[in-house]
Amino acid sequence: MDKNGIFLCSEKEIPELRKYIEKIWGRDYALVLNEKFLCWQFKPSRFKNSKKEILSVLLVYHKGKIVGMMGLIPFQLNVRGHTYSSVWLSHWVCDEKVRRLGYGFELLNKVYSLGFSFIGAMQVGKDVQNIYKTLGFQTLDDMPRWVLVINPEKCFPLFCECQTLIPLPEIKKFIKKYTYTEKEFIFKKNYTTVSSIDSLWDSFWKNHISKNFIGGERDSNYLKWRYFEHPVYSYKFLGAKDKKTGSWEGLIVFRLEKVRERNETVIRILELLGNTDALAFLLKEVIEFGIKQKSAFIDFYNPSQEIGKVLLKMGFPLQPLPNQGNIFFPSRFQPLEKKPYVWRSALHFRIKGKSKTIIPWKTYYVTKGDSNQDRPQFIDG
Repeated sequence: MDKNGIFLCSEKEIPELRKYIEKIWGRDYALVLNEKFLCWQFKPSRFKNSKKEILSVLLVYHKGKIVGMMGLIPFQLNVRGHTYSSVWLSHWVCDEKVRRLGYGFELLNKVYSLGFSFIGAMQVGKDVQNIYKTLGFQTLDDMPRWVLVINPEKCFPLFCECQTLIPLPEIKKFIKKYTYTEKEFIFKKNYTTVSSIDSLWDSFWKNHISKNFIGGERDSNYLKWRYFEHPVYSYKFLGAKDKKTGSWEGLIVFRLEKVRERNETVIRILELLGNTDALAFLLKEVIEFGIKQKSAFIDFYNPSQEIGKVLLKMGFPLQPLPNQGNIFFPSRFQPLEKKPYVWRSALHFRIKGKSKTIIPWKTYYVTKGDSNQDRPQFIDG
């Protein structure tokens, strides 16, 4: 009898899953080319009550063939010290020929049945975002992005390449507005930097960050999985400890990205956590690193109002939304994009026994490190 219905992907189904992903997104897609990355992204042990041999990917079968899928990236949402079982959704797709059978919405119903308190989706198309909105999700039309130009000479050619219709003087004026001006900073403490995480971070996280934090849990287990065990990217981790006591004060995670088929690089910040003074110190360290590397600019996606205050203090302007002007900072570099990238999102948060819970976007800590946002667009070899 032909297999019909929705099931979690087993280990033996991975080859068929990769063939299906190739059919939808092409053979150069990272999840097709690199099985280790696929299995890391949907790691079984991160899925509650999952068997070791099952990936956290829902597959739709119709007449024995895969005709749809939805990726699940489980995590713990921290809301001021309380945690909730949560999941990021990715790769929600269903073949057009079976959509009339309702499989697309059955995928979402299957997720609901798994008992998550929080369901989120990022980088969704406008049509999909409208579906989420109709279903009662909170939506955000574009994720706030903070950008600091640290090398105008490297930045200018990128803008000329991806925005050919903009007059050159206008581009130069725009870049100048976002260019770093060196300042003298006096920090309240003396810090020493470390390049790895340890169990003492968990105490700092629990006692000093989590109680005023709304976002995915950033304990040492999560950070190790997300940044130290990544099968493709090599992230730079910089922790700040009090030089006198050795206690944790903050951390920053970033990576250097080279523009495909060009010489320019940019710095992408993924995490910025800790005390305000330590965060300013860490940002200063990354700015100096970027200047030495001759990178074009630094960027960081995050809607958090509190994080925004630190970034503004360090000279990071908030990028205008794509509809607020003709010039934009490119965000995708594999290859260099020719039109502005819009990061639409949708969230649904329901505490058990209560109606839908609304939390203002500006209080969330969400970065490209969440969900599957900081993923390779292609993999060589």
